[in-house]
Amino acid sequence: VLTVHVLIIALPVQRFGLEGLAKQLSDRRGGCTPEAVADGGGCELVTFALQRYSTNGDLVAAAAWCIALLAERTKASERFLRCDASSALVFALRRASLHGSSHVAAQRWGLSAMSVLARNGQHKGRMVEEGALEVIPSMLTNCTEAVLDLELQVWGMHCILEFVMDSPDTAGEALLEAGLIEALRKVRKGRVGGNPRWKEIAAMVFAELDWDLQQPTAAK
Repeated sequence: VLTVHVLIIALPVQRFGLEGLAKQLSDRRGGCTPEAVADGGGCELVTFALQRYSTNGDLVAAAAWCIALLAERTKASERFLRCDASSALVFALRRASLHGSSHVAAQRWGLSAMSVLARNGQHKGRMVEEGALEVIPSMLTNCTEAVLDLELQVWGMHCILEFVMDSPDTAGEALLEAGLIEALRKVRKGRVGGNPRWKEIAAMVFAELDWDLQQPTAAK
């Protein structure tokens, strides 16, 4: 089994190397921990991959998967701040959606990674500046696969909740202008809309924003 150090040096920016790193992080194999990856320069390598291959949906998905697993720990989150991974992630998600068809895996892991990064106020601010609030609604409904993907939709709602908790008016207005209400209505009409997990997190989002999907403007 390759160590984390060998893996990230041998395959620093390739899709399968990043996927392998994410799997090691998930399984905690070979002593692979967020702290060890951060100490070994993994955060910088993941960010570099996003910056260099931002139009490659498969690689963006793998990099976002790594970020979602790494950024939960303070040390890795701080390393990501230094190399501005949060801005790189949003930029990559925008480019991946603009250059070709939608990529559900990139969107799913991208929303997951954004929700984890947004727990840090500095990351959140940088993602807002990069246009995260404008891109989230489209990531929820830009293809049928996305609309029907439960994990994508649940992560999407978690992501929205992280962004609106501290500034429901400002963030809510930006999301509203970006078409979030129309997106959520579309999701609710599908099979995901009846799932208890989605309904629970959606109710939390609606309560935080004081929105009602039944109303034309979604505002009470």
